[in-house]
Amino acid sequence: MASPAIDNGDKSDSAKKKKKVTETPKNANQESMMKSKEPVSEEVEEEEEELSRRILVRIEADVLNCSSCYEALFPPIYQCPNSHVMCSLCFVKHTGKCPSCSEINRLTQCLALERIIESMEISCSNAGCDETVSYLYRASHQESCIYAQCFCPFCSFQGCMTSLAQHVADIHKRSAAKFSYESSFQTFVYIQDFSLFISPDNRLFLLLINRDVAGGTGLSVISICPTAEDFEFTYDLSVDNNGTYFKMTSGGEMIRQWTCVHPKTFLFVPDVVCHPRKIFVCVTIRKSNRHT
Repeated sequence: MASPAIDNGDKSDSAKKKKKVTETPKNANQESMMKSKEPVSEEVEEEEEELSRRILVRIEADVLNCSSCYEALFPPIYQCPNSHVMCSLCFVKHTGKCPSCSEINRLTQCLALERIIESMEISCSNAGCDETVSYLYRASHQESCIYAQCFCPFCSFQGCMTSLAQHVADIHKRSAAKFSYESSFQTFVYIQDFSLFISPDNRLFLLLINRDVAGGTGLSVISICPTAEDFEFTYDLSVDNNGTYFKMTSGGEMIRQWTCVHPKTFLFVPDVVCHPRKIFVCVTIRKSNRHT
């Protein structure tokens, strides 16, 4: 009887050992994974809490327009006793008189509406852009947005900067030339009103030829692209005709559509030196950061 009692004891000890093996603590990776889940859930909760404090509404755009000039309202906003609201420009223009009901000297600042407008966000209206921006700064964003509509100088095509560059390369390729920033290149001014160049980042540049300048020709460069907030363009123009040398360095204007208005700054080339339809121009275009 003693033997079986000993055998049972061995089995019990073996079972305890097996039990200890199965109850070993989790390894370091498992513990770190469990811990990493805690901050994620906290972030989710914070996002949900923030969203719970917001409401999504749709309103007609003209509801937020000035009752006098019908432009979008921006703080400070003024209100008469009859609840007509107006922008600060109209408030000054009408010398404190409500243009809707002629109420005089009883206009007050509408702080409640100002607070609503300041907290509003709006989606960018440019096709392809998924940015959501402050209602107050939507205009500046839409001007500098890479999806802002730009216009072809040859035809009625319009599209974002990349689409426009592709359009020019496909449809007007004989009238356009590619270039690299910082590298000088030559072009010949003949009978055209402008020469078109495409940069490596798909921006269009126009070398404008203004023949309405008295006694000569005015040469300048503009870029057809959205207004850039973080960088700018400069350019060098030079003309060398039998030892007579003209040169100018200037900042480049960025516009989304050229309307045949020439910049005020240009390189003047006298007709007595160069024939206005036979000018060789050396061009260098640079792109630089505004904050350097």
